[in-house]
Amino acid sequence: MAKVGKFLHAVMADWLARMSGPITVPFTIAAFIFPSARILFAVLAVIAAMVTCYRVWATEYDRAETEKAKNAAAPHMDIGLHNAVPYSRNGETTTDLFFYLELVLGEPSQVSIESFTLDISDQGQSVTTTAIEDVDEWAWIRKGNFSNGNVRCEPLVKELTKRGDPLRGWIHFPMPELSNDILRRSWLTLNVNCTHGTCYLGIDPARVQVDPDVKGHMWKTPKIYEDVEKLKATD
Repeated sequence: MAKVGKFLHAVMADWLARMSGPITVPFTIAAFIFPSARILFAVLAVIAAMVTCYRVWATEYDRAETEKAKNAAAPHMDIGLHNAVPYSRNGETTTDLFFYLELVLGEPSQVSIESFTLDISDQGQSVTTTAIEDVDEWAWIRKGNFSNGNVRCEPLVKELTKRGDPLRGWIHFPMPELSNDILRRSWLTLNVNCTHGTCYLGIDPARVQVDPDVKGHMWKTPKIYEDVEKLKATD
């Protein structure tokens, strides 16, 4: 009802302005000269109502298009890397990389993220890997503490709807077949690919080296919880 009331107020205000404006002058003169011309006032009222409805619609349409254009602008956001945890499925080379990120939207008012990609560049050659959406199947282990230090990973959301609101979460990149030596000397570029543009973060390769004492390490669930139950059973 509040919306209906605002709509009627906008229509009546504009309609009265049309009915009392310069357009009524020739109709008034005609009505004094030709009494039968009073029907012209009825025509005037209908025309004014049509003009009013169009003006009210056009105002809201222009406002909506302006907001749409703002949200179609190239995005700007701050990207913070809080943790980078490598993982090895074969016990030797890095086969997966997990990043714990913070995103803070600057412009526009809302952004949809289509994907996360990681460029790995070494001596003029570059390969790209795309994040996969299985983060909720992993847990982060702090300093090897299986029983008390495991934290189920929360995925990074892809819908940013509020400027300045920090959002944190994990993303998971399967790695191409690269030796650890190549990875150590490669430069990494994280790409946040949005509907209307891409935001970038350069990552020093030193940030993705193995350091479980500081970074912790990743573990696939539900295996981690099976291991926790085994540990509890032996206590």
